[in-house]
Amino acid sequence: MTNEELIRCLEDQAQDKEHLSGDDLDSVFAHDAQALRKAVTLIKSLPPCTGPGDASIKIIDPAEWHKDAHLSECPFCGSKKIFYEKYSTGIGERWRCWCAECIACIDPGHAQSWGTVAKMWNRRALPPNPSLTLAEMQEMGGRPYWHVGLQEESPPPHWSILDPFYARHIENYGYGKRWLAYRYELTGAPTQ
Repeated sequence: MTNEELIRCLEDQAQDKEHLSGDDLDSVFAHDAQALRKAVTLIKSLPPCTGPGDASIKIIDPAEWHKDAHLSECPFCGSKKIFYEKYSTGIGERWRCWCAECIACIDPGHAQSWGTVAKMWNRRALPPNPSLTLAEMQEMGGRPYWHVGLQEESPPPHWSILDPFYARHIENYGYGKRWLAYRYELTGAPTQ
């Protein structure tokens, strides 16, 4: 519904309410009609609002536009058909991005640059990374793991490959007491 249609509808309702109120200016119908007329005045005073679905939208393919405007594949459907959209509002230009396959979208409503929505779209949650259990460590022989020492004299966290012999007898090497292992590098404090 456009603003013009909304205004016509409110004016029609106000007219109906005035007809129902007759000469009684203190009736509920007269008060409703007055409120509807105030709403019409308010809507008429608003600046023109544009946005989704109108000519203010510009769709931008990041691959053809800017070398730093890359958008990662869609986290929901895996599509690489992700686009920026620049659109106008009553208070200025805004940006959003969306997937052309599943229509997943980032539109915070306040993004005044493509970089803002690019950071939001490209951010991904890290997978869970609990410390490995003894049973999991027994399976890690010959495979890399992120080693975190738990004692003051421990070396800084680092990647290591677990010797298959140690893996089979991991309980003899202070695992869980002196050190922990993780599938991925930790970005914060160790989690057990």
